[in-house]
Amino acid sequence: MREDTPGVVACKEGPDSDAVVQDLLRKYDGIVTDATRVQVLFTAHLEPLPKPPPNCEKIQTIYNQVRRYVPEEFINDPLYDPPNDEGELKAKAIQKARAEKRKEATKKKKRARAAASESATGAAAELTDEAQGKQPTQQEKKRTREI
Repeated sequence: MREDTPGVVACKEGPDSDAVVQDLLRKYDGIVTDATRVQVLFTAHLEPLPKPPPNCEKIQTIYNQVRRYVPEEFINDPLYDPPNDEGELKAKAIQKARAEKRKEATKKKKRARAAASESATGAAAELTDEAQGKQPTQQEKKRTREI
């Protein structure tokens, strides 16, 4: 970037290639703006976001696990207040639902692994039977059709 053209950068793919010029100055509504205009826009038109609602799980965790390590001078901070009964019930319900979902996912993975190992075992048995010249039984034929 050169001093006489602030915010304008020239990029080259290689030492012998032509430069591609890119203007990096802030633009608002297609008009190049200077720093004072940007400052005015941020102070006049930028509205603060509302605070998010308190997360009952985090409040419970902070109170039960973190509060005991907080120094005496900060213990009265509202951040470390005990959760109310309603918030505690919500937190426990959320944690229970998450645990059940995790449990179902684990069961599903175990079933998929068992089915995969069963089909692999059946395929290996078929290969050994074919190598020995045995014919598959009706039950084995049904099993292979189901897969």
